[in-house]
Amino acid sequence: MNISKLQFKESDYYKQHTAEQKTELIQHFNSVNQEELKTELKTHFRGSIYDKITPINGIDSKTILDGLSNDAQVYLIYIDNSLVYLQKHDPFQIGNVEMTNETIQDVINKHITSLVDDRLMEKVIEKVDSLVSF
Repeated sequence: MNISKLQFKESDYYKQHTAEQKTELIQHFNSVNQEELKTELKTHFRGSIYDKITPINGIDSKTILDGLSNDAQVYLIYIDNSLVYLQKHDPFQIGNVEMTNETIQDVINKHITSLVDDRLMEKVIEKVDSLVSF
């Protein structure tokens, strides 16, 4: 999802400027290619399906998989090659919904997209700030 002009205007960054500066900020906001920023952001994220064997941070696989059915899948998300998320259940479903071979890749992609979207405003502001002349 892209950042709307209204969302940008509601940011603390925008609000701290004068009316004249805000005009320039909006011009630069309109010129930002958000899809390009999202593509760049995505390069920092990597998802993988857990192999159900390898210990993670000293925790054995039996402990990690405790409470899951044999068919359940688990995924990992790395940010800049550091493990940040170990996900045992679908985070987009209410309750503890296990992921299957058929659903896990879609859930990984959705999770990464959500993380990118969460960071997009920061990147848009950085880009606008690099373009301003005041």
